[in-house]
Amino acid sequence: MRRKCGTSSAVLAAALAGGLWASGAAAQETATPSLFTVGGGIINLNKGTPEQGYARFEYRHGERYWIIKPTAGFEVALDGSFYAFGGFNIDMFIGRSWVFMPGFAVGGWADGRKIRLGHPLEFRSGAEVAYMFEDGSRLGVAIHHLSNANIGEKNPGTESFMINYSIPLRQLFSR
Repeated sequence: MRRKCGTSSAVLAAALAGGLWASGAAAQETATPSLFTVGGGIINLNKGTPEQGYARFEYRHGERYWIIKPTAGFEVALDGSFYAFGGFNIDMFIGRSWVFMPGFAVGGWADGRKIRLGHPLEFRSGAEVAYMFEDGSRLGVAIHHLSNANIGEKNPGTESFMINYSIPLRQLFSR
């Protein structure tokens, strides 16, 4: 049975609408550094099967191209599922310290022992809300949906919830 991509469509529409808002507010955005993000949480929410521990390692580029910032990384679940991706995020500042960040990515998925998504090509849509500290690091919560957009025979999709910490690369590589 095929599942409709309503959640992904809604998130993508919100990201595009937010992006238009962000482009108008771009002048007030302060320069942000490139970030290395580490996250931990759970995947396979709302599936009737046990959720799995999930980890994320991601590079977030600091420079903006129009309203988007490139990102790349990988995610791994305790059952052995693996997702490597590339995509974009949109930083939408709420005041000086809060960032709402919708994003979209596409990547390769490898099924684990419990999470099977029906196709090796998967699309990720979602958003993060984060507090940005004075040094440019961020602490946030994110929710994402993974789906193969019905290009496979099955499209069960899945959701993840994560707590992310992002640190500027300059802090990682300074003395």
